Amino acid sequence: MRKFIILISVFLFFLIACDEENKFPIAVFILSQMEGSAPLEVNMDASGSYDPDGNITAWSWDFGDGESGSGVEVVHTFQSEGVYTITLTVTDNTGATDIETAVVTVTRNEITRLFSSVKYWAYQLQGMEEGDSVSQLVNSRYDLLVLEPLCTDWSYDEAKKFDTAGMVSKIKASKANNGTDRKLVMAYVNIAEAEDWRWYWVENNWPAWNQGKPRPAGLPEYILKQDPDGWSGNFPVAYWDEEWQDIIIYGENTGTNPDRDYKSAIDEIIQDGFDGVFMDWVAAFEDDSVIAAAKAAGVNPEEEMIKLIQRIHDYAQERKPGFIVIQQNGSALLEGRSHLLNYIDGISQEGIWYWGEADVGWNNPKGYDIATEAALTVWYIQNLDKFLTAGVKVLCCDYTVKHAAATYQKALDKGYIGYCARASLDRLTGTPPPRY
Repeated sequence: MRKFIILISVFLFFLIACDEENKFPIAVFILSQMEGSAPLEVNMDASGSYDPDGNITAWSWDFGDGESGSGVEVVHTFQSEGVYTITLTVTDNTGATDIETAVVTVTRNEITRLFSSVKYWAYQLQGMEEGDSVSQLVNSRYDLLVLEPLCTDWSYDEAKKFDTAGMVSKIKASKANNGTDRKLVMAYVNIAEAEDWRWYWVENNWPAWNQGKPRPAGLPEYILKQDPDGWSGNFPVAYWDEEWQDIIIYGENTGTNPDRDYKSAIDEIIQDGFDGVFMDWVAAFEDDSVIAAAKAAGVNPEEEMIKLIQRIHDYAQERKPGFIVIQQNGSALLEGRSHLLNYIDGISQEGIWYWGEADVGWNNPKGYDIATEAALTVWYIQNLDKFLTAGVKVLCCDYTVKHAAATYQKALDKGYIGYCARASLDRLTGTPPPRY
């Protein structure tokens, strides 16, 4: 009889246990932030989720932008503006699930927004330290200014000690053409030529290589030759060289100097508050000496240029989200290499219709109104049309005075943002764009 009662009790126990329903898990998560400008990094923590009668075995995330993840804690970066619904699904040990959602609002990055609305731009590489040049830049109504980061010029003390950050701050505090937005300020950097007045040349005591003279001993091997266009003090480099890229981007081996608080060209740009970089000599991949050096090194000059641009883009974006990258010239780089578009925001082309000679002063007539060969103009336009089709902003700079009005109209007809000046670029143009 006692055994019978025990059996009945065990049976009732299992009957009750089996009859009891499984309790669903509860999904709970918190976000580090629910709004901000792109790119927006959000930390997501679901450690508060629980299961009343078991344990959670899986945490699955849908970020609402086509991406997904898994785990108790995840980090996701929203790259574009929009409203995104984040969905967390938790699963317990019986397969039961629960869902929780939250909304993240991502606004457009300010720099990106301002760049998208640029209608007028200007370009000055010399003379910022003279007279009221900075005041003229501040009082101008251009939306975007490309300027020399003068403190990196160590050829004379006035430049070396120039308050570049102060200049950038003043200009960014001034209004753009619409009277509402601020100006964007871009830094000019020659990414494929060494310049003998820059901090790195002077600091390392590299010897002078005078125009037309033999190469002196003591120069780094990656410096290849003198500038083929006649710009004195400029020297094309093997831009894939790690030492050169350290000078331009990373600054891991550039040491310290009491006369500078930056470690690389891009580091100075970010530190002094520029909104982006305007990269000159992208067309180095077309130079015969560069091609020969690339062949000897077993590398592809086009792909190495894109890698350099990518590294500049990635380094800067990590430190200053929204950082703008514009390439000057080298429009053929896009041919068969659409991945370039992942790393640039715009392209600027010099001399589509008119150009000027190197190393001449503002009033020297050799510095402007030299007509570009018709076939070359056609080639430029064919290349630039591919950027426009891809949605990339196209700027152009022609060196003309007499034909400025007609050149501005040609640029406008093509969908370019034009600027007409003189090749010395030591002041703002006297022939600004129409309706400016």
